Amino acid sequence: MSSIIKVRDLTFSYSAEDERKTLDGINLEIEKGQWVALIGHNGSGKSTLARCIDGLLLPQEGEIEVDGLRLGEDTVWDVRERIGMVFQNPDNQFVGADVEGDVAFGMENRGIPRGEMKRRIDEVLEAVGMTAFARHEPVLLSGGQKQRVAIAGVLAVRPKIIIFDESTSMLDPEGRRDIIGLMRRLNDEEDFTVISITHDIDEASMADRVIVLNDGRIVNDGTPDEIFAGGDLLTVLDNTYKVLDDVDALLRELAKNTRCPDTLYFGGGTPALLVPAQAAALIEAANPLPGAEITLEANPDSVTLPMLTRLRRAGFNRISIGVQSDDDAQLKALGRPHNYRQAQQAVSLSRRAGFDNISVDLMFGLPNQSREQWMQTLRNVIDLKADHISCYGLKVEPGTKLWTYKDCANLPDDDAQADMYFYAVETLEQFGYHQYEISNFAHDGFICRHNMKYWVGDEYLGFGPCAASDFAGRRFTIKPDLEGYIKGVMGKGQILSESELVPLRERAGEYLMLRLRTVDGIEKGEYTRSFLLPFEPIEDILVRLQAREYAAFTSGRWHLTPKGFMLSNSIIVLLLEQQQKSKPLTQKK
Repeated sequence: MSSIIKVRDLTFSYSAEDERKTLDGINLEIEKGQWVALIGHNGSGKSTLARCIDGLLLPQEGEIEVDGLRLGEDTVWDVRERIGMVFQNPDNQFVGADVEGDVAFGMENRGIPRGEMKRRIDEVLEAVGMTAFARHEPVLLSGGQKQRVAIAGVLAVRPKIIIFDESTSMLDPEGRRDIIGLMRRLNDEEDFTVISITHDIDEASMADRVIVLNDGRIVNDGTPDEIFAGGDLLTVLDNTYKVLDDVDALLRELAKNTRCPDTLYFGGGTPALLVPAQAAALIEAANPLPGAEITLEANPDSVTLPMLTRLRRAGFNRISIGVQSDDDAQLKALGRPHNYRQAQQAVSLSRRAGFDNISVDLMFGLPNQSREQWMQTLRNVIDLKADHISCYGLKVEPGTKLWTYKDCANLPDDDAQADMYFYAVETLEQFGYHQYEISNFAHDGFICRHNMKYWVGDEYLGFGPCAASDFAGRRFTIKPDLEGYIKGVMGKGQILSESELVPLRERAGEYLMLRLRTVDGIEKGEYTRSFLLPFEPIEDILVRLQAREYAAFTSGRWHLTPKGFMLSNSIIVLLLEQQQKSKPLTQKK
């Protein structure tokens, strides 16, 4: 692959009087189509280097070559046409009265014909997911949306190189995730050469290459794995190394655990953004048994083939992908940052990366979703040939995006949702996906071992902020805030936010509630031996439910039918009420 940027002996100072040079003898080549992250403390020279490459600053010593052009006063405008800059604060880049006008600005300065300009505006706004906001005023947009518009303006002038100068630093977590995902897409799918200047570990970890600057010099250069895999998972600041406290705290907590698990599950947020070296260290610290199921959750917009390949090598052997729907409008209504094409690609890339146990999540009962749409969605997702499919009915919770307009969201009613569910159960069975829990279906040999532990009441341990555990008869939860968690692990406070001994009768209730979610259901002997409670009052109710086809008795076990699963909450409440009236058979010695 050829180099699109060459920097030789670059030196720059903002003042001739400064003894310390801002850039001091920089030598660097960047290949076409590469994503390079520049990291280092404030004042290390990151932004200055980017501005020199873009021609906003001219070298005092040395030379820069961009796409075969040597940078100089006579070529600076030609060089700038090949580079697009996206800055930290998008408000400083807006000049148009609306989004369309702002995207058009750069093209107007280049004299691009009106018809071509309109075609490009439509194209780039679709690329950044901002088509619906074309006539909006930029000032009314969120931070993430503003940054998308700024990127669209850069894309419209067709550069070969895009430089993101701390473009995610002023965004909230959701906006930051969206822009990092867009960077990835521009690099992977559109073959842009990307340079990102950042302090964000998630952003840097997505790059092909990380360059560390300190005091105007390059002090390290390598893959994210190489840069962040040092002793304690280190990131460079100043001339020293600072521990990445969140990951290091997890490693310290895991080191105290003497159990060897047979399942590991990395969930919550977007764990796929872990640097593979970090993931490998965490897996090693957990010390899983040979053949353990090790699952990674991933959003479709957060994965690339190189990253997935590295994560597979790190030890993950199962991946769960949040597809949710094949309809982009429905995904947008749910607030999902991906589209269905990305979901398809995520499954395909996972397979190519070596994952032979792939799970996908789906939702039904979505806004404006008809039975016919759900049927098509299910058929399309079956075509992905995942090994495991989870199908969840939408539940609109307070505080969610949908809650604010639930009354006008045109949500399918209970009967329509039930119909969708029954269709899913029947169709998935036809294609070899056997139901083993209310919402979960798998090919033979691909039941999620980790989730089954929870549904059958096995012990489990959670690590990290807000993680829950159920172990040695107690249930406990770790502090939800990252700072409190880190202090607790470091011995500067309590790590737990709550801890309780679970009474036996409460365990009996959980047995009914959780086991009846599974197709295996419950058994009289298990119940009476474990909880010393009579089973007959429970069985009387189940017999009545059996007469209405809500429950069935198979091979000595009671379980709910698909029809019963749809009423499981009401059925379990009925059983729990009866259970509370039961007197213990005897006392444990």
